[in-house]
Parts: sequence; structure tokens; C-alpha cells
Amino acid sequence: MADEKNASTMGTSSSPAGNGSSVPVKKAKTSWVPDWVMRNLKSPASWKLLLRCWIASWASFVLILPNKTLKIYGNAAFFVCMVSLIMPPSLPAQLFILVMITLIFGCLLGWGLGAAAMKAALAVRDQVQTAQELQAVKSSVAGLANPDALFQISIFKGQFLDTKSTIMFGAFLAVGTFIAAFVRAYYPKLALMSLYLTIFIDIFCSYGPLFPFAQYTILNSFLESVASFTAIALVVTFFIFPETLSHQWLNDGVTMLGFYRDLIEIQEDVLGADPNAGELTPGSELGDRIVAKKELMLAKYQALSAKTPLLSLEFRYSKWSGDDVKELEPDFWRLCTKIIGLQSYARLLGSPYWSGSSPSTRTVSRTPSSSKLAPEVDPTADSHLLRHLLRADRHAEETHLVRTTDVNPIVRDATMKLRAACIDAIKEAETVLKWSNSRNSTLAITGMGPSAKKEDDEEMQATSILSEKIESLRAAIAEFSGEGPGMILGPFRHILKESVTPGSVHSRVKRLPLRNLFVSVTFASNLLWTAGSIMDLLERIEATRKKRTHNHLWFPKGLRALGHVLNTRNDATAKGLGETGDIPNTSVVPDKKKKKDKKDKDEDSYIDFSTYQLDPDSSPPTNAIQKIGAVYHSLMDWCHTKEAIFIFKYVVASIALWLPQVFHSTAFFNYSNRGIWALIMAQTTLTVTMSEQLHAYVSRIGATVAGLVVGLVAWYIGAPTGVGTPYGIAAVMGVFLVPLLFIRIFSPYQLESIMFTVTFVLIMGYSWVDGHLPLVSNPGVGWPVAWRRFTLVMIGSAASFILMLFPSVSGRRLIRLQLSKSLLEILELYTSVISTWMYAEDNKMPSDEFIKLWAPKFRERLLDVGTKLYSMRASVKLAKWEGAYRGNWRSEEYASLVERQIEMVGAIAQLSGALQNLPVEWRRRLLHRTKFLNPHFITDMVSVLSAISQSLQTGRALHQVLPQSLSERVFYHGSFAPARNTSRTEEEIQDELIKEVEGLAFLQSLEFMAYASAVTSVAHLLATVDEVHRITKRLCGEVPLRGYDRWKSEFDRVHWGLEHAEGDESDDEHR
Repeated sequence: MADEKNASTMGTSSSPAGNGSSVPVKKAKTSWVPDWVMRNLKSPASWKLLLRCWIASWASFVLILPNKTLKIYGNAAFFVCMVSLIMPPSLPAQLFILVMITLIFGCLLGWGLGAAAMKAALAVRDQVQTAQELQAVKSSVAGLANPDALFQISIFKGQFLDTKSTIMFGAFLAVGTFIAAFVRAYYPKLALMSLYLTIFIDIFCSYGPLFPFAQYTILNSFLESVASFTAIALVVTFFIFPETLSHQWLNDGVTMLGFYRDLIEIQEDVLGADPNAGELTPGSELGDRIVAKKELMLAKYQALSAKTPLLSLEFRYSKWSGDDVKELEPDFWRLCTKIIGLQSYARLLGSPYWSGSSPSTRTVSRTPSSSKLAPEVDPTADSHLLRHLLRADRHAEETHLVRTTDVNPIVRDATMKLRAACIDAIKEAETVLKWSNSRNSTLAITGMGPSAKKEDDEEMQATSILSEKIESLRAAIAEFSGEGPGMILGPFRHILKESVTPGSVHSRVKRLPLRNLFVSVTFASNLLWTAGSIMDLLERIEATRKKRTHNHLWFPKGLRALGHVLNTRNDATAKGLGETGDIPNTSVVPDKKKKKDKKDKDEDSYIDFSTYQLDPDSSPPTNAIQKIGAVYHSLMDWCHTKEAIFIFKYVVASIALWLPQVFHSTAFFNYSNRGIWALIMAQTTLTVTMSEQLHAYVSRIGATVAGLVVGLVAWYIGAPTGVGTPYGIAAVMGVFLVPLLFIRIFSPYQLESIMFTVTFVLIMGYSWVDGHLPLVSNPGVGWPVAWRRFTLVMIGSAASFILMLFPSVSGRRLIRLQLSKSLLEILELYTSVISTWMYAEDNKMPSDEFIKLWAPKFRERLLDVGTKLYSMRASVKLAKWEGAYRGNWRSEEYASLVERQIEMVGAIAQLSGALQNLPVEWRRRLLHRTKFLNPHFITDMVSVLSAISQSLQTGRALHQVLPQSLSERVFYHGSFAPARNTSRTEEEIQDELIKEVEGLAFLQSLEFMAYASAVTSVAHLLATVDEVHRITKRLCGEVPLRGYDRWKSEFDRVHWGLEHAEGDESDDEHR
């Protein structure tokens, strides 16, 4: 279509000529108090949660203060309170039980492996020599004061160590730590299980070799501590402000609706902003507000979706069942994607093309959240042709008065009723969800207060005006569908009609100022789709509300979902142990589980490139020997992966720091100074990449120092002299636990908060135990405990630091490889949408039926790719910790690559939405008239993305002759494409065009709105790909072809007829 030429340049990154004046931007107000602190201080729900956790932790500490219970727990009594800070009862009841089951399983597995190690060690021990040593020691302490204590000292001094027995314990320690590291690397949701498995196997294998006889109860004190906390935690979870996962999900759902409402309301400001004044550019107050709300919405949705699989696994007394709540999740996601698409209007108007000046000449305040969103534009990057077209667009808009500032008020008026209906409907949905999440049997009319409540169920149903809001929204959609497109088209009617004047159709229809028409129609279509998704969500809520009017006791079901949840890679518990949670998988070997036969490939509704990848070095194995060789080859490949390297380092660190505890000369020294904590610290500070580990050092050491200072202050307040009293220590602990638990529960810095609080409780707990319990070795209270703790942390960190270097796994390299892989995944998404559009010409299956099969899997894949890209933001920040030992790392470029790829995913999401709303007849009609469906352009798109991905993967330079601007390639293929249906005369073509344009019917149709949205999304996609191309060249280099730039510029001027266009912006002949 002729209109498409004007829309295709809207996403280009070049800046048209402008005045270059600076744009004053208001800075957002800042406060020294973090947002998470203020938000939770004002939240009653947060205070309830804090009270529950405080009672559990304080009770866990008070439990060890009496002498009777202290003697029962032994020297590991502090472990009760330490567990309460590592895993506070802050989760919903059933989810907390699940987490505690994994924790206890890790404890039992560690104990079981330790017991097996002791059994095997006793079997290989020299019994004769052991009997002689026992007899010698008993004879030496006989007749002395307290012979039992002297005998214990001789055990911990290593007098009964045996080489064969020690080696057996070492072998079991290697196996146990291998399992723990494997779980931590591949199953981050089981990080707590891995941690406690590590602690228990370390303790058993460190002290087990010292005993000359069976001692399977070494871990009794630790097991009793864990069991005591579990009992306390279950009591407070079920009886102090209990909360189910479904209740929490619905509360989060209400919050999500609030985000949806805010992002629709903010469109009023967007439509009233002036893009030429920079009011929508990244870094502006309004632009930052949109980005912040969108990111909060996405973060909340990710937290929401993570809980969904577990909704059916709990007991629940409420109106709605877990399945009822779970059915809302797909509608929430669809509406979330539509809301994100709605924000594309502000993003487009905030681009340099609309602002009228280059980013290099604009003064815009940069905040950490916004600076990453603005690509660094090279004003000379685009070709002579595109710069000419951009100037022509701008001049034509000024001539015909269809600039953004002219069109925006019309769009605002046209969409006002529909936006208001959407907002009102969402507000009422919030009320209904709050009601369904409460135990009230009545539902008040919005805005009428409690006096409007009714007692009868039928009256309660009648009071809900959600059905009325749904009907009002449906009426607003119908009204806008009939009148809205015509209002938006108003300023362009005379342009379109004049363009088809007989005799000038071929000369003047080529360049029309329709850029703002396409963008405005895209906003309208996105708003219309958003309204439709809101109506779908509200209809489901209303149907469930009518069905569930009373509270019921719901029982759990669907336990098979548990395995899927535990296998998920991204989790906060992993972040608490130092990993980012979602470690990039950079393997280029396809997963064999994804392999499908040819029939599956042909009938599948989604194209996965890895299913078509072959091994270039060998054909599939055909006999037993080849299969064994293939398994061996796969094992060797695995040994070179980052996960395998991490696991091997974990085992080596464990053995290296375990050895001093089983040598005769150092065994008692290690036991006296609690050397086991150096071993545990070395294991927990090890991470997969250097950047994560270096960040963990700074975080852990800083948090340790803070915990030591606070712990010493608390101890000496409660016990200024001596060892303190139970009442004084209990009171001090009760006061200090309030801010500590607030930080532990609500702080976004999980790693630091765990280390800080655990160090605090170690000072308090060890000091109390050492001061009130007779021990083989007593290091003291207060300061002696603190400096020993700090020394052990530094020893463990130093050991893991040495192992980090041999071999080192660079987080920077993994980021580059993951960006390469994510580009291929984006290419999969793009080709999936394009192939589905072209499916209109395929007769194997009705197109509508095919889209129903394709859309759910595509949405799932889209969410997966987008989630991984969002998680890479944290990885890029962490990669800065590797320093500049090889030279400065261009973190801004990589951060920009991540943001551009996120934009590409958003553009493809909008393109898929347009595809699903475009009837098959229109897709067939537009297949030959749509330039981005030109097969030669598709070839260019796939070639460029594949080349960029390959360059990022290998680090090799890109060649200069690759298409530098895909937007230009659209024009090229559109202009030089062979004519279609050449049997038709010029008069017939002109008559058809005049009929279409003069009627303007197709431009006011919903189908054209969908098509315009597709064109706009592709234009944005192309501009983003061009920017990714330029960034990759700056990172990996460019192979030049001498004279190519000069020849290409000359060729464009001659063959595009632009010899005299440069500098003559008003020449109609060249417009």
C-alpha cells in the first residue's frame, strides 16, 4: 500500500534537522529513605507479617536461655534462632510448609550421607590399633579429675584419627558436596536444601573422623534446633495472621489492576504532552514515570505468575478455590501485554524522530532507570535516502498541519470515553476482587460505603455494578469502533482525496504525510485491544463472583505441578546465596528432549530452531559402541560447562578446607576456633561467575562487619559485664530483632540481609552458649567471638577467591553469549509471526484454527524470552564487578543491547496482536501489498539477525556490506519489486485506488487499525535491529570494503533520483 512508505520511516533512529535547543526537564523528587522502607512502614499487612516473624525469632532465641533447654540443645543451640532468620515464616502457610520440607530434606540427606560415611569408615578402620589407642587414653586419664572431659579433649585433639577412616569420610564429603553444588547450580529453588545439606555433611565429615567408635548422633543438636524452629514457625504461621497463597495472589491481583488503571490514566498526560519539547523523551519526568510504572507492573506480574502453579496445592477457606484464582492468570497476562503495547505510543513520540533534535544536542536529566532506555543515536548512521525521506515527512506535516501536536488533541478527544470506561471498569474489578478475598458475605456498591451492604445473597449480587460496568465498557467499545477511526482520520481526509486527483496519482501518492495517521491509529487499536482484554478479564471475574457467593473449605489437588515449580530457574532464594537466579544458558548444543520427528515439525504451531540443528561432526549413533561414545562425548562436553566448573570448584574447596580438621596437628585448633565456619563460608561464597562472586565478597564482608558491630552493641547492652542474665538478653534481643527482621523480610538485598542478620545472631547465640554451657573449648563472649567470626569469613572468602581464578568463568562473556542466544530466540519469534501471517495462503488447516493453536504457545515463548531479558539487567550490573584488568568493559553498550532486545520483543508482541486481530481475508489481500512480507526483505531480516547473533557468539567482526538499515531495505524491495497482475491497465489500477481512497471506508475499519499497528510495530522493530547492528559493530568491530560507502551514496543519489534533493526540502518533485 502507498501509505506504508510513510509509516515505515517512523521508527528510524536518525534525527531530522532541528533547532538543537536544550530541553529543560524537571527532576523527580528524591528522598534518602529507600522506597521499600517507606512502602512497608505504611502497609498494615507488612506490620502483621513483621509481628509474625518477630514472635517466631524471639521465641526461638528465648528457648535457649533457660539452663535446662540449653543443656538439651547443646553447643549448637544458637542454630534455632539462626534458622529463623535464614528462613523466616513470612510465606503463606502451604508454601512455607513446602519450603521447610525441602530444608528438612536437605538436613536429613546430609545426616544420612554422614551416617553412611561413619559406617563405611568404621568398616575400614584398623580395629586392633583403635582398641590399643582407646586403652592407652583411658589409662592416662584414669584417676584424674573429670576423666570424661579429658577423654573428650583427647578425641578432639585427634588422638584417634585413622588414615583409612579419614579417607572414607573425605570421599563421602566429596559426594555430598557434589550433590549440593549440582542442586544449587541447576535447581535454584532448592537452594535452601543445598545449603543445609552442605552444612550437615560438613559437620558430620569434619568431626566424624575424630571418633574411634560409632557416633551417629553428632548432628542431634542441629536436628533438634531445626525441629524446634519448625514447630514454632508452624504455630505462628497458622495462628498469627495466617495467609494462604490464593489470598496473597488475589491481593497482588488487586495491585496489578491498580497498575493497569494507572497506565491507562497516564495516557491523558501522554496525549497532552509536546514531543518537540522533549516531554516524552527518556529522562523526562513523564517518560520516567511511565517506565517506572511499567517495570513495577512487570515485576509484580512475574511474582504473580511464580505463585500460580502452587494455587491448587493448599487448603483454603474462602469464596474462590485455587483453580478459580488460577483461571485469572492468562487474562491478567493478556491484559498486561496489551497495556505494554499501549505504552508504545509514548515511546515512539519520545524517539529522536519526533522530538526534532538529536540526543547529542538535547540536555536531559538522566536517572539510573531511564538512561538505559535511550539509545545513543548516530546521526550519520542512516543513508542519504532515509535522511531525505525524514526531511520530506517533516516538511509535509508542517505544510498540511498534521504534526503530532495537531493530531494529539483529536486522538485525546476520540478516545476519552473509552479510556474513562476502562478506568471505571477496572476500579469496580478491584472492589470485587477485594470482596472475594475477604470473608464478608455482602458486597458494597462502589462509592456508597458500608451502609449499602445487604444481607441476602440475591441482594448482594444485585449490588454489584460490575456487570453494568462491563456493559458500559462494551457500549464504549462499540461506539469508538464506529466513530473513533473517523475522528482520527479527520485531519488526513483532504490529503488522501487530493492524492488521487486524475493525472497525478502516480507522482503524488508516493509521499504523503501519513506518519502520524499510522501512529495515531496504532494507539487507537492498542486501546481497543486493551479494552477488549479488560472486558474478558472482568467477565471472568463476574462469572466467578456469581458462582462463588459463600465461603467454602477447599482441598488441595494437582500435586504434579510441584515438580514444575521446583525445576524453575529464577528464584529469590538463589539470589540470597549469591546467584542472580537465572544463570544464562549459553550452550549451542540442542536439548535432545526438544527433538521431534518430521510429522511433529510440520504440524507444530511454533518453530524452534534447535529442533533442526544437526551435529556437523558426526551422524546419529547406530550401534551400542557409538551410543557409548556419544554418552562419553556428552559427558566431556558437560565437564566444560560453567555449571560443571562450579561444581568441581565446590568439591575442591570443600576438601581443601576440610583437611586441617582431620590432621593431628590442627584438629583441636580448628575445633576450638570453630574452623567449620571457614569451610561453610568458602562454599557459600563460591558462585558460577567471577562477577557474582566478587559482588558476593563485598556484600558478605560488608554485611558481616555490620552484623558484628550491631551484635557487639546488643550483647554489651544486655551484658555489660559477665555473661549476662536471661531477662536482659531477652529484652535486648526483642528490641534489636524488630529492625533486623524488617530488613531481612522486606529488603531487596537478600544476600546482604541474610549475612547481616545471621552474623548478629551468631554473636548473641555463641556468646550466650559459651558463657553458660561447659564446653571442651570456650572461645569467650562478645569481642572474642566477633573477631574469630570475622577471621573465619575472611579465610573462607580467600579460599574461594583463589579457586575463582582457576579457571575463571567471566560473567561478561556469558552475557555476550546470552545476548547472542536471545537474538536467535527473537528471530524465532519473528519468523513464527511472519510464517503465521503467510499461512493465509496455506490450505492444510483453516487459518483461524491454526492461530488458536499457535497463539498460546507463542505467548508462553514470548513471556519466557522477555523474562530472561529482564533478568539480564541485573547480570549486566553485576558484570561490572569484574573490574578492568583487561581493559574497560563497555557496560553501557551491553545494557543498551539488553534494552533494545526488550524493545524488539515488545514490537513483536504488538505485531502478533495485530496478526490475531486481522481477518484471514485481509491477510490474503495485503500479503502482496505489504513490504515487510516481501520474501527478499524477510531474507535480509533473517540474514542480518543471524549475522549479528553469530558475531556476538564468536566475537568476530561484522562485514560492512551487510544492510546497515533495514528500513532502507523495505523501500528498496518495495520500489523494485516486480509488478503484480500486469494484465490490469493503468486506468483500472487508478480507478480502484480512487474508489478506495475517496470512500475512506477501509481506513476507518478495525481491520485497517490492526494493519496500521502491524506496520508501526515492524517499523519500530527495524529501527531497533539497526541500532543493535550498530552497537554490535562497535563491540566486535567492522570489516571494511574500501570505497563502498562512497559508491553506495553515489548509487543511491543517481538511481533514486535524488541528485538535487539535498538541501532542497520543499521541492515537491522529490517529496
